[in-house]
Amino acid sequence: MLQDESGSQYFRSINNAIGLPQVNVGGIVEDKTGRLITATESGLYCQAMGTTEVEWLEGGNFYSVLLDQTNDLWAGSSDGLHNFENSPNMHIPLKKNLFVYDPRNPNSLSKNVVKSLLIYSTGIIWAGTSGVGLTSSTLSESNFDISEKHKILQV
Repeated sequence: MLQDESGSQYFRSINNAIGLPQVNVGGIVEDKTGRLITATESGLYCQAMGTTEVEWLEGGNFYSVLLDQTNDLWAGSSDGLHNFENSPNMHIPLKKNLFVYDPRNPNSLSKNVVKSLLIYSTGIIWAGTSGVGLTSSTLSESNFDISEKHKILQV
């Protein structure tokens, strides 16, 4: 909740009338530089605090978004798990990887539809998928390998 000069509290709306192209929001996170990253049904968007300018990062149906310990961005979508480099000196986050289900690879993402995300302080990322359950892996700069020991609650 925001507060004005007189101490009154109020809510501020960011919607398609003032810059956000889609009003169906699945997730939102603030990065270390104060930018808002918003996951919507029409894509992933970035907005610097104090501005109405919203920048498009990636198209698609996004459900969730979070930051890891290094400020990199992770976003769950209907296409898989997206990873963006998000250093403070960058204008907007840049896409690094898209992790997807590969039936030939037992260590791939267990399903492309990633609805929710959680990162433990130990560096384990959990992905809540649609129809397959939870899958997790250790964060890595180069890949997202999912080992059998991390797969639980699969149907």
